[in-house]
Amino acid sequence: MFRAAAPLPLHRLCLNFSSCPRSVASLLLPQIRAAHPSRSNRSPKPVVPRRAAVAMEIPPAALLSAYKSGASPISPSAAQALINDYAGRTTSPPSEALGEKFCSDHGVTPEALTILTHLLLRLNAPGSLPLLRHLLTTCAHMNVPSAVVRLHTLLTAQVRRGGASTMAEEDLAAVTKRLARIAPEHAGGAFRMGESTEMAGELDRAEEWFEKAGQGEVMEGWVRLGILRRNRGDLQGAREVFEKAAEMGSAKGCYFLAQAMGEREGRVEGAEEGEYIKGVGGKWLGLLTRAGAGGVVEAAYELGSYWRERETKFAEEWFLVAASQCHAESIVALAQLLMEKGNISSAKIWAQKAANLEGEVGAYGMEILQELSRMEKEKQEGSHEES
Repeated sequence: MFRAAAPLPLHRLCLNFSSCPRSVASLLLPQIRAAHPSRSNRSPKPVVPRRAAVAMEIPPAALLSAYKSGASPISPSAAQALINDYAGRTTSPPSEALGEKFCSDHGVTPEALTILTHLLLRLNAPGSLPLLRHLLTTCAHMNVPSAVVRLHTLLTAQVRRGGASTMAEEDLAAVTKRLARIAPEHAGGAFRMGESTEMAGELDRAEEWFEKAGQGEVMEGWVRLGILRRNRGDLQGAREVFEKAAEMGSAKGCYFLAQAMGEREGRVEGAEEGEYIKGVGGKWLGLLTRAGAGGVVEAAYELGSYWRERETKFAEEWFLVAASQCHAESIVALAQLLMEKGNISSAKIWAQKAANLEGEVGAYGMEILQELSRMEKEKQEGSHEES
């Protein structure tokens, strides 16, 4: 007499669908689904439609010079039509497909669209950033290197300011990967990678990227490489790349090269009689003058200081250049120089600007104002006595 086999305990049951015949597996699946009725009855979350970005009004003259000079292939009127149409398409997320369809519809290239976006970003029009960032992201998806570089710059600034959303941080991570792919073949991308790695403290990698950017005719790459080399004590190596930047016409390159010459000679006095830099075409004073004329505010201040004891007319001009760009030391120096020349009214204007600043500069500004008040009072008393 046979004894019936005991049923297997449920916890020992193991379903292996790979070994089951198709018919058996199909019979088992409804039982598994039925074990979780709540999952099948759960209603999907409603999809929230994206709101279209607000179209920006482009000032008629904003793009005219760029169009006439050939910097932008898109006319101002065509640009407005493009922006109006693209704003309506921002209900979809940025993508390569969106960009290619848009370019095909309007007969423009991704590169031309990127140039237009760069120009419009410079306008810094209120409320335009969401639209332009969407457009820039679409251009980056179409693998336009300059769009990738600019988008990485915008997202980095947003994240570093703090309070960025998780989505912005994820976007930055994705764009960073894209940037790393284009950087070896794109000088602007290499420079941006240099900036990014320098911010991350990876200075050896930053030097490599800046050198690659310099080799790609980005003169600022040589300047940044020179600064990194100087900071780690390689003065000769720094000077070599500053010379490369100066030869390319970099105002900053001229300034840092002049500094390197002054540091080597150990003095500023008489440095204008120093060595002549082949390929750059200038000695210390010439290099500093080129830097100041090129907009390097520190160079303008140093030129004012140099000429102060030699020719006050030149000193006043250079101090004014730097002070007009809110260089604090130049504001004080200009106020003091004008006071010494007896130009009380002009000196008071700059002394007041200095007094409005904080710290030591503000204190000097107050002292000059007090001295100017005393001088003005003496002048008034003198005029009364004469009358």
